[in-house]
Amino acid sequence: MLADDNDAFCAEIETHKFFGDIGSTVRRLGKLAFLKAAQPELTKVFEKPGPDMLGHSTTHVQLVSTLGASARVIFKKYEYTAKISEDIWYAEDLPMNPIRKEWIVAATQSGIPMFDELTDKWIAQVKGAVVKQVVVLELTDVISKEKTVIREETEVTNIEDLEPAQLPDDVFKVPACTGGKRSVTDAAKKVLDMGMMSP
Repeated sequence: MLADDNDAFCAEIETHKFFGDIGSTVRRLGKLAFLKAAQPELTKVFEKPGPDMLGHSTTHVQLVSTLGASARVIFKKYEYTAKISEDIWYAEDLPMNPIRKEWIVAATQSGIPMFDELTDKWIAQVKGAVVKQVVVLELTDVISKEKTVIREETEVTNIEDLEPAQLPDDVFKVPACTGGKRSVTDAAKKVLDMGMMSP
């Protein structure tokens, strides 16, 4: 949705194609902006037994990912580094949410090897459903030396076994579209034409 409600739109996307399209766009814009990215790295700091949570044994793993990139748009240069620290508590006896699993698997198919490999490495370290996760992102502007820190914490507070008959009929119903229905590509072109985004 754009700032103006009149520009709201609806679009349908296929998960795997979505990440493939992102990869194609990044590669195309990367050439225009002379984008250079350092090989991202993922390090497992530790893995140890965690506390019982919601009646399930957990494993506490801490992962740290680092990456950096630079780009030049016309005469201006941009350069950033990022450090992502994750504390994850997962339960091996709980299956991963199928929707979350679909997105994670799809994220390994962007067509950008370094990022696909990073996601593969993350998946290999998290062997069950995530019950709690604390993520700290440190984004540093290498040129101005400014640093932004963002912390997010999520935790599952309740687990219930549901039978198909218990699910409301409209649980998977797609919400009604209140704006015009356009393709994501058409919407992106409009944003570019309005000067709200530049490659």
